[in-house]
Amino acid sequence: MNQDDLELLDFLLSADREDLCGWYRKCDEAALIRASFLMDLYANYLRVESEFIDIDGKIQDMPVLFEAQAVIAALGH
Repeated sequence: MNQDDLELLDFLLSADREDLCGWYRKCDEAALIRASFLMDLYANYLRVESEFIDIDGKIQDMPVLFEAQAVIAALGH
């Protein structure tokens, strides 16, 4: 991801409805595809981060390392 992608993603995540509508009216198909791709990447990033947080929480709750390894193995990591 380059600087332009990061700036676009930041805009998409922080813009209000009016700004997004104005941006959308000015976009060509390539820009919309790029924006969709970036949002998909960000959604995947959030999903993975959420999984790691969930795993970390389960490990913290386990008194024995063997049990933590079983959870990680069950999640396919």
